[in-house]
Amino acid sequence: MWGAAAPLIPEWSQRLDLSSFEAGVLLASASLTIFAVSLPASWLGTRFGSRHVTLAAVGLLVVAIAEMSAVGRPYYERVKEAIEVRPSGVPRRSDEELDEILRSPIGLWNTVFGIAVLAAIAWLMIFKPFVVL
Repeated sequence: MWGAAAPLIPEWSQRLDLSSFEAGVLLASASLTIFAVSLPASWLGTRFGSRHVTLAAVGLLVVAIAEMSAVGRPYYERVKEAIEVRPSGVPRRSDEELDEILRSPIGLWNTVFGIAVLAAIAWLMIFKPFVVL
């Protein structure tokens, strides 16, 4: 999936002022994450495998994606619009407007919610509350 992002790397590098190394790390991050997570996940699945736990984890993930799409997306679109610069070099929003947007609790809420969901998924995968011994 990240291979599809490869043509965007030059634009991202320019917009984010990334070095070649940093752009490479950005492109490799998805593969490295999959590698880092797949080994313990495979071990846990083999050792404690449970269909119910997997379904609960997927359900939590769906809820997290839905919440972050409904609540987070409009917020981050406002942030993106506020930091964009017109072709003339003039910012689209004033610094005061950007500060007001950034003071909103939505960004913090999404971060806390995301971490809580990841912790719940990890708890499900480790402690297997639905497994009947």
